Amino acid sequence: MNKFYKSSVLLVVLQNLSLGSNIQVEPQIQTSPRKLQLPRGDTAVFECQVAHLGDRHIVWRRGYDVLATERMVLSPDPRISVHVDRELFTLSIQNIGNQDRGEYVCQISTISGSSNLISVEHSLDILVAARVESVPESAYLTLQEDEDAVLECKVSGNPAPTVTWEKQGSSKVLLGSSCAGGSCVVIKHVQRSDSGVYMCTADNGVGSPHTATIFLTVQYQPQIRIESKQKPLDQGRARLECEILGEPRPTVAWYRDQTKLQASPYIKFQESGNTHVLLLSDPTTTSFGNYSCVAKNLLGDAREFIEVHGRPSSLMFSTDESKPTRNFYLLAWEVISPTPILEYRLLYRRISKVELTETYEGTDWTNVIIPGPELQEGFSKKRMSWNLEKLEREADYECLIQARNEYGWSLPSNMFTFNTALKSYPSAASQGLSWNLKNERSGVGSDPVTMLYLLLCAAIVLNFSC
Repeated sequence: MNKFYKSSVLLVVLQNLSLGSNIQVEPQIQTSPRKLQLPRGDTAVFECQVAHLGDRHIVWRRGYDVLATERMVLSPDPRISVHVDRELFTLSIQNIGNQDRGEYVCQISTISGSSNLISVEHSLDILVAARVESVPESAYLTLQEDEDAVLECKVSGNPAPTVTWEKQGSSKVLLGSSCAGGSCVVIKHVQRSDSGVYMCTADNGVGSPHTATIFLTVQYQPQIRIESKQKPLDQGRARLECEILGEPRPTVAWYRDQTKLQASPYIKFQESGNTHVLLLSDPTTTSFGNYSCVAKNLLGDAREFIEVHGRPSSLMFSTDESKPTRNFYLLAWEVISPTPILEYRLLYRRISKVELTETYEGTDWTNVIIPGPELQEGFSKKRMSWNLEKLEREADYECLIQARNEYGWSLPSNMFTFNTALKSYPSAASQGLSWNLKNERSGVGSDPVTMLYLLLCAAIVLNFSC
């Protein structure tokens, strides 16, 4: 005997318990079927509005399991309760969960018996907030450069969540695709720039969005960047810097030629982030030589060389001390050298220039050797000036300079451009001339015409004297 037959027999028994029943109007269920979608933990309430129930009884069932009559709970589940308000019958289930998903039926037997049943069927769907978990659960993924990265999140929730991907600190859009049990992002041939924190966010409108984090680390062999391959010894000191990158973080050592350096009163090591520093403070010239920083990790090693030398350095022109005149120019410069400067080499030329009415051709380079001063101190900044003569008036020039000491020539300075002074005339006031608009009774300058004549003569005389 199946469960459906049992529930029908129960309805007939309940109906026969009504004594003295006469012909009755057929009952009508006036409630329409409803689809309830509720989150876990809520209370589900099913209604059954019945007209002309009379002495008949209703039954609440789920599938073939009878849960309750209109006033009596038959299920052992303590979360279930029933309530009657005149013709409105309700079945309530508290603290609903996934196990409560399904169809719930309010059923009445008619006068003609179990073969004629009327009912209304409600459905319950449990809404589950989106949840996402990183794969693997550790959330850490380590690869080497040029390998393919698969970032994966396992996603759950009802209704099915939408999933978005992003990289922390980047505006780049990441497109995820469906994979077993969730969502995936594939990065082909990963590079070190792909390292970072990736976030997988799931949202289905139930509760708040949920996010999982994946930490991607891309390993690569050490790389070294240096500012310059040559470093002068400045007042007995030198600071050598190497910016070292690598994953895993490399170990770093400093060498002079093939000898590994150890800390001493004259040798110190510093480290700040990726920058590694070697400080030399030997007041003698014994620090000159070839130095190198060596970085190693499990993927390889790298080495960069820096020469510490005594040649002149930091050679630059001083714009504050350089002065132009009509056909010569006073050049001033400064240089750092541990030993006296033996000589300077100055190269200059006129620059071609195109104006509205004519074109000025440039000239070839002129080479001038300038001897160093006789009296010079040791490790110090040295200043020097030189007067370039026989220049053309109102012309543009460019020049550069080198310095030599006992260890050799410096690198050339940056190009310096200058212009010879424009032609200028003394003002009338500086010549003791004035314009007197008052009509004086006496004096040579009282007549404006005479004053104009004198001014013109003065201008002519000045022009011929220039």
